[in-house]
Amino acid sequence: PRTMQKEHISSLQLFCLTISFNLGTAIILTPAIRYGERDAWLGNTIATGLGMIISLMLYLLISKFPGKNLGEILTALLGPLLGKVILSGFILYAILLGAFVLNNIESLFSTVIIPETPRWVFALTMSLATGFVVAKGLEVAARCCHVVTPLVVLAFSFMVLAAAPQLNFNYLRPFFAAGFVNISKVVIIITAFPYGEMILLSFLAPQVQDTKKILPALLSGTALSGFFLILRPVYAIGIFGAHEAAQLNFPVYFVARSIVLGEFVERVEILLVFAWFFTTFIKLAVCMLASLWGLAYLFNLKDIKGLVYPFSLFLFPLGLRAYADHTEVEPLVASVWPLLTLPQVFVLLPFLLLLSRLKPGKKKREQLKKRQKFLRIQKKPG
Repeated sequence: PRTMQKEHISSLQLFCLTISFNLGTAIILTPAIRYGERDAWLGNTIATGLGMIISLMLYLLISKFPGKNLGEILTALLGPLLGKVILSGFILYAILLGAFVLNNIESLFSTVIIPETPRWVFALTMSLATGFVVAKGLEVAARCCHVVTPLVVLAFSFMVLAAAPQLNFNYLRPFFAAGFVNISKVVIIITAFPYGEMILLSFLAPQVQDTKKILPALLSGTALSGFFLILRPVYAIGIFGAHEAAQLNFPVYFVARSIVLGEFVERVEILLVFAWFFTTFIKLAVCMLASLWGLAYLFNLKDIKGLVYPFSLFLFPLGLRAYADHTEVEPLVASVWPLLTLPQVFVLLPFLLLLSRLKPGKKKREQLKKRQKFLRIQKKPG
């Protein structure tokens, strides 16, 4: 699509998008505590390392086809038919993730923050507001992210420092008590949510003009977001204890709510809600852009603007029906989501990388053609 090809973002904006995408929804939910208990932080740390490997694989694939979107890469490697079939799977995945993100937004607001307001109000408002930004294009969304992400990082940093005096490190001992199996479950869950979802950034990253700067942006964004994600179970367990933290639906929210500085600074959770709301907004925008750009390439459309608001209205009921209530979120993240996400990043992505290495690039093909032409000339008599 022409609108896709004209849009460009900087590596710094990609760095901010990576942070917000990884923190969106994930910073509030901590499903790993129920499985890893005191060792949930260790599983988070290992998963962050795997997230860095996923970032590296994404870069290696994108750098082989500079400036090309995921649809063009799949077509070049797998052919038009199979490439579009696989692309359709990515589109469905982006739509499904967008519906889950939308549901997470209305779940937090309707259960904890403003329970009197009907759920559909939050879902519809968020869907249309995100659609408005998406209609303006990737560059506008990236600029917004560039401005607000530093504030998000500052907000999280302040809460980390403010809540530190409440930590009881005895709650985190003994180490490695959960056992290899439970720690492995945590690694699988966190690798799938949110690091495996970064496969959708392959729709955005090619828009960075300097391909060499994509890798530092992805790696540093994953590392910084991973740092905050590792602190989720540390603070939730260190303040409430493993058993109580595992019973809370939004433990990080209650960590922020417990912060009191002196006798006058309290209700700091408003900072968490701001940071979480913005990062979730960016994650939903990425899901919508990936879905719409994929559809535009699939059906050879020149512009996605006409699809944005109909798609927002289409996503609205899906978000409401993604699951019945917030109690179903963690079982879904722990059991179903890894089955949908991990094969994409640890089976399909390495397979595409292998094909890209076996298939000669554009420069190599040109060199082969010149060599063949030269040999034909040499073979001619006289």
